[in-house]
Amino acid sequence: MAKKMVLLLLVAHQMSANVIKRDTLQTLLQPNSASENTFNQSSIVETPLPTTFDTTNTMLLENVATESFSVETAQSLFSSNEPMMTELFTASTQADLISTNLVLPESPESVSTCNVTNCRLPSCRCAGTDIPGGLSKVNTPQMILLTMDDGVTPEKYQLYTELLNGSTNFNGCPIKATFFVSGDNSDYAYVKKLQQSGHEIADHSATHKLPEEWWSKTAVLEDLQMEILTQKNTIQQEVGTTTLGWRTPFLASQENTFKVLAENQFLYDSSLGTIPGTRWWPYTLDYLPSLPCYMANCPTLTYPGVWEIPLVTLQCDESATTFGTMLDECTNLETEESTYNMLMTNFKLHYEDNKQPFPMFGHSTWFDNAPYHKDAVIRFMNDVRKFSDVYFVTAQQAIEWIKSPVGLDKKPFSCNL
Repeated sequence: MAKKMVLLLLVAHQMSANVIKRDTLQTLLQPNSASENTFNQSSIVETPLPTTFDTTNTMLLENVATESFSVETAQSLFSSNEPMMTELFTASTQADLISTNLVLPESPESVSTCNVTNCRLPSCRCAGTDIPGGLSKVNTPQMILLTMDDGVTPEKYQLYTELLNGSTNFNGCPIKATFFVSGDNSDYAYVKKLQQSGHEIADHSATHKLPEEWWSKTAVLEDLQMEILTQKNTIQQEVGTTTLGWRTPFLASQENTFKVLAENQFLYDSSLGTIPGTRWWPYTLDYLPSLPCYMANCPTLTYPGVWEIPLVTLQCDESATTFGTMLDECTNLETEESTYNMLMTNFKLHYEDNKQPFPMFGHSTWFDNAPYHKDAVIRFMNDVRKFSDVYFVTAQQAIEWIKSPVGLDKKPFSCNL
């Protein structure tokens, strides 16, 4: 029993951005294994990786991964452990949540079943691949969500202008992006320039402090209120706009993170990844998704009206053996051509499926570390902008469209929006 709990927690915490050695998994699954009494970080996680098990203060790149599970492995691991997951969430986890004065759902059924009867647009949407509003695929716009995280400096602003300025969607309207801005090292004169150019400014914390585990384990409710609301107020004062979106630093949320968002009228969070191969449209947290959580930071309670823009996991290679929740995690891209091919491959997976919004989520450091990344991104953007049904939009625009879907025949995303 203890061994299975350790394995489940390990998988739930590490699948999104880290690697678990296969021989270690096999050892943990063997009965009466000595590893049950010698479980430690060094025997499980390959280094260097940012994990919630890391007890050091080593400065690590945010969300960097070099390897991940295949789709089949992820699904089989979760499938074999679903009963244990339910037990964990209904026993010790609920006890912990009660101790922090959070309100639990009235019954398991209230969070486990989402359908068109109890969850309808514009206020509620179940997690899934179905096209909002029942639109046909041919009449559905393909949205692309380009987002960048962290502080905005003059150097970063220059990069962003090179990527965005002068570029338009097929309809001639300027393309738009979303910037999750943290307070550390931000020059708000440049943040304001981005906002005045029509881009969305969202909240990414006041300090973006280290270590990573502070966000997921150490921070209490008051700490998170300070980080989230201080930055929201700063953006309001310095930029003159009310931010409605949030992304947790290091994607290391906890239950109290969602509590703060819900209590302070945030429209959406964008910190949760999906299982490789699962391409969801944005959904609300009125009900928990039907699939097991892919990351360590998924909420176990419900937050009606709060939207989730998922980090749909990217396929980093043509063989579909490595994945990443952000562009930065695809570390195997050594040329402009391989970077371009990765972007186009993932775009087509969305475009040829149900046109779920295609996520281009990253950090400026990804461009700094390899200058050819910028050339590949610009080339990709120029190519897909030739499609009459493709639109680069902000996260907020995407949610507003999903609330009230407008088909291509009605010409969505006009220049005055």
